[in-house]
Amino acid sequence: MALRLALFWEVIAMAADTVRTNKMRSALTVLGVVIGITSIVGMTALIRGFDQSLRELISQSGPDIIYIQRFGVSSFGSNLRELLKRPDLTLSDARAIEQQTTTLQYVDLELGAGPGPVTQRRVFYHDLKTKSLIVFGTGENFAEGTRIPFLTGRYFTGTDVQYRKNVCVLGNTAYKLLFEPSGTDPIGKMVRVGAERFEVVGVFDKRPSPGGFNLNQDDFVAVPYTTYSRVWGLRVGAERFEVVGVFDKRPSPGGFNLNQDDFVAVPYTTYSRVWGLRVGRFGRGNMNGAITNIMISVLPRQGVSRASAMADVERVMRIRHGLKLDEPNDFDLTTQDSFLKLWDSISQGTFLALVVISSIALMVGGIGVMAIMSISVTERTREIGVRKALGARRAEILFQFLMEAAFLTMVGGIIGIALGAGIGWTVHLASGFPISLPWWSFAIGLGFSASVGVFFGMYPAFKASRLDPIEALRYE
Repeated sequence: MALRLALFWEVIAMAADTVRTNKMRSALTVLGVVIGITSIVGMTALIRGFDQSLRELISQSGPDIIYIQRFGVSSFGSNLRELLKRPDLTLSDARAIEQQTTTLQYVDLELGAGPGPVTQRRVFYHDLKTKSLIVFGTGENFAEGTRIPFLTGRYFTGTDVQYRKNVCVLGNTAYKLLFEPSGTDPIGKMVRVGAERFEVVGVFDKRPSPGGFNLNQDDFVAVPYTTYSRVWGLRVGAERFEVVGVFDKRPSPGGFNLNQDDFVAVPYTTYSRVWGLRVGRFGRGNMNGAITNIMISVLPRQGVSRASAMADVERVMRIRHGLKLDEPNDFDLTTQDSFLKLWDSISQGTFLALVVISSIALMVGGIGVMAIMSISVTERTREIGVRKALGARRAEILFQFLMEAAFLTMVGGIIGIALGAGIGWTVHLASGFPISLPWWSFAIGLGFSASVGVFFGMYPAFKASRLDPIEALRYE
């Protein structure tokens, strides 16, 4: 045992000596390994840091909220045409859920806050104005459920919602542009949102964002949903039309089905009247049509599990939509877990792609190791002959050259780990982007690099161990 341990350290010393003797050749040999390991460690640090930041953000912002949507992240990857056939949610749906369930603490309606078309308007205060901000309508429970921190003021009350008052709560972006430069207290001040005047009753503080990125998460203005419906003319319902003609099937390039027949045409004056898009007016979003961007949020009562609350909501919605037992839901129940599940799929796919790309660099580095070790075997043929003549066995020669290859690539792995960690810290210090450097990412880096050395060093090592000692001693 002591003899084998001494042989191990002797081989390590010989491998290190070989690297020192041929510095430039060794550096070029492991360059591919360095690049591959740097990519793995650096990107793992960034992806893991973003992942932790996102999970912390979700855990802080209403983790038990259940969203009812026409379709959302739960339908990611589904047939879009089938999703668009789903009925819109309505105010009646929200009222039915509130009245026919016993597991919910509150039910809140949100107009223009979910996936779908949004209303965007500038906010004006005296001679100051903001860029176009998203305007959405909610009930009085929105702030409680989302846990967005307040900078000053309050959120809407039930009275504000009931009497359709022109009150608003500003996101942090509007506050910074209109009030912060002059130090003016925004509470009680009148601002203009688009063409309508509103009294400011509250201001949200800056919202955290995953990774510290500026995702425009504060670019919004919240108003009571009843006021939103009144001011922007949004009504629940659908318009009836008389059919006066039908187009024939339209040709398409290459005969492909490009959905070229998926349309309905109406007079532009009717379109302007029904959906409120006026020619010559700036701005985006629905103005006078059926609400398609409706989201209902509910919060389970204290002591009620989220699964029980979801089952209660699902029962009410299926009855209202007249669904049979064998028919799937024509609505989505979305929770924070749904967002995390989607993110897990994206992050896992990204990490897999990273490993595949990095493996190319590692393979290039491995081929370089095989080439250099083959040259080394040729150059040291007489040395191998002498070692065999003195009693070295094939296994010991094989072990020697395998260890040299593994040592070479592990040196590259250590350099790659240091560079990858350095890149992560540089990005963090320069931009504040969160990073995470778990110990297993270093272990993966060293394991990959050592595996590359053993795998690609096997052929040269086997070749060295098979040399005939007599022929090797004759080699010039």
